Amino acid sequence: MSDPATRRLILLMSVSLDGFVARRDNVIDWLEDPAARSASHGHRRHAETLGLLGQIGQIVLGRRAYEDMVRGWSGSDNPMAVLMNTLPKLVFSGTLSSIAWADSCVTQVYTP
Repeated sequence: MSDPATRRLILLMSVSLDGFVARRDNVIDWLEDPAARSASHGHRRHAETLGLLGQIGQIVLGRRAYEDMVRGWSGSDNPMAVLMNTLPKLVFSGTLSSIAWADSCVTQVYTP
């Protein structure tokens, strides 16, 4: 990638082994189930995520991810939240017309 206009795309997404992000009711609480993961796994996942966030220049989200993440990250001061709150965020939505998370903008998408 010698062309300075060429940028890498990094996809960071938590997906269950059966290929789903959320249950049918759109809840993703399986990520935080203490019985499903050990403390060391949580620390490793957190460290890897921080490492990736340090390499990116923008976060791209859909409406549901935005709504879930803004509740947890926008008011937090933990190291991951600091990065999440300072990076520019682009939110794709067919229903949101404005958003309040710092350094965020919404792009309207057509939803049939």
